Amino acid sequence: MNIEPLTLSSKEVYVLTGIFDHETMIGIGNPFENWLDEEIDKELDIMYDHWREKELLIIKEDEVFCEQQLVEYFSICLTTGFVIEVQINKNDITEKNVFYFNDKKVIHNRITDVNGEKQCIFRECGIPEVAWQLIYQALQSKNTFSRSNYTFKLPCAVYEKDFLNQSEKYLSELLGYYSDDDVKKLVNIICDREELTTVKTHYYIKDTWYTDSIQYMYSQNQYWLIQKILDSGEKQTNVICLDIFAIIEEIKKMVLYLKSIGGESK
Repeated sequence: MNIEPLTLSSKEVYVLTGIFDHETMIGIGNPFENWLDEEIDKELDIMYDHWREKELLIIKEDEVFCEQQLVEYFSICLTTGFVIEVQINKNDITEKNVFYFNDKKVIHNRITDVNGEKQCIFRECGIPEVAWQLIYQALQSKNTFSRSNYTFKLPCAVYEKDFLNQSEKYLSELLGYYSDDDVKKLVNIICDREELTTVKTHYYIKDTWYTDSIQYMYSQNQYWLIQKILDSGEKQTNVICLDIFAIIEEIKKMVLYLKSIGGESK
């Protein structure tokens, strides 16, 4: 695995970790909101020692500084009330960028999985505006041609299905109510995609984590938003051809809605 330089404050160190589960880091299973500072410090020490022995390799210029910085990062990840993750699947490569926000700092965790070889790197984004720039970079547009108002409206039976990762035969049967030409078009769009991107926002509100997500794919030189609607019990799934700017606006609306509800550190 490649070891990449990481800037921590004014010093440069190198951090390489193994398998990493962000759900543990944001404290969903074991929130810290009622813990004493001493209890949090003890838990962080235990976690750091475990990761150092089992999963964490550190090559550094300043060992004490690096350890202090990582423990600070872990603490922010464990006590944040707002997380955004952007996961991109392309060929056999998965890249996930997870951003943990608090009042003063944003921690960026980049996780890659190349044919089962996983790597995880932490860095500090500084102010939230810098984090947003990195998020938008992950959503940067490619060369596309427009096909306005091109929408596939899928039956309610598709709503609960993971139809994006199915065989051509299964998709053809699932979408059988369409005309043959439309089925073939949509199956080709799904199966020939170059990328599938999932953007999730996690908010901690009134002792509970809430998550919302948006998915879109890049296929045939176009972006396709997978839109799921639940309205008065009616379930609807749409696959809509949109440009990347329209999709980013949808993501902004999702984040702003959750932020308006509350979102609080634990």
